[in-house]
Amino acid sequence: MEKITFNFMPIITVTKPKTTQNMLDISWTGGDQPKPYYTLFYNTTNKFSSDKYLTYGTTDKSLSKILPSSGTYYFWLGINEYECLPGSYDPISTVPVSFDFKYIGLVTPSDVTAVCSSTKDNIIELSWSSTGANYYWIYSYYSEDSTSGYLLDTTTSTSYEIKIDNYSEAQETGRYRIKSAESKLSNPVSINFTYSK
Repeated sequence: MEKITFNFMPIITVTKPKTTQNMLDISWTGGDQPKPYYTLFYNTTNKFSSDKYLTYGTTDKSLSKILPSSGTYYFWLGINEYECLPGSYDPISTVPVSFDFKYIGLVTPSDVTAVCSSTKDNIIELSWSSTGANYYWIYSYYSEDSTSGYLLDTTTSTSYEIKIDNYSEAQETGRYRIKSAESKLSNPVSINFTYSK
């Protein structure tokens, strides 16, 4: 089995998504003809090892991966004409792409409160303690059943205002939970409200 020889240097791009705390998005270019199989190797030192890889034998040119710890990560791209085991792939570049990664512990939001605004009509004010995350997810629940929830919105803040519409008049109890990055949902918070005409 002969390996393909490519006359190009791959471009590996590593980015950190804003909405997910401990994940990296990794993509690469090159090698369309013939359509090759890719293996993305990594290490936490600048030393190639065929035993360490994030994916192998894929025709995709991107992946997202949650990393378990802080450190500098190094990435190499391997290409082969056939789908085979990682040891059959050699990196086509001896110079890896590196990325300094900081792991942030996944903390569930706490001290979640819900109050009716004292200055604005038909507004519920949610607040919670910061976990250091870039984004928070706000979920609303129709009932105390945890399966009835739906994503209401996302925010970068540790507070959020919910406008009560007149069609919500029959729903006199609001139930909400907050999620931070890949953390678990917070404990539910409930508030009774009455729509003001």
